[in-house]
Amino acid sequence: RSLKAIETVSMGAKIRYQKNKQNSMKTFFLVIIFSSLLFACTPEAFAPESKVRVAETHTADYRLANWISLGSPPYGAEQVISAKNTTIWVETSDNQIFTASIDFGCRINSICWNWDTASTKPENNREPWALVRGENCVSLNPNPYQPISEPDGIMQECIYAPSPGINMVGEFFFALMEDGTIWFLDNTPPRVPK
Repeated sequence: RSLKAIETVSMGAKIRYQKNKQNSMKTFFLVIIFSSLLFACTPEAFAPESKVRVAETHTADYRLANWISLGSPPYGAEQVISAKNTTIWVETSDNQIFTASIDFGCRINSICWNWDTASTKPENNREPWALVRGENCVSLNPNPYQPISEPDGIMQECIYAPSPGINMVGEFFFALMEDGTIWFLDNTPPRVPK
């Protein structure tokens, strides 16, 4: 009996050792997978091609349908080259190209962005979701049920950059102001729960 009891205890210990080893391997792989996902979800992983960070990351309180100043890259924005979803490319007075991408997930109730240099101009072929340019933003707003106002100051140009999504279209506006600053507005209709 004692030999059988020792074998049973030994077999139980062996099974526990194998389960612990399997659990350790599962934990190891989960840590690797989540670490990879965490790295892939950083704003830098989704940022447009850029070479030099020219400023710190900026933060602003975020409220739907309120204009937010993104400031400007060095020397101010002179021309909007393109906009796609929540990213804008501008050219400065010294012919440099800069880009800024809005990050909605950086902090609670905030958005973040930074101006980076870009090495190339983006392509504007985004049909049927092409950006629309105009002298003011009110006339570009496609949603009569969610009117918008103009940003404060003298505007040179407004850009409407629609972004297709699941069962909705993101409605993003960028305004180039006379002082070289860029303003951003998210006028996306709120989702209604089913």
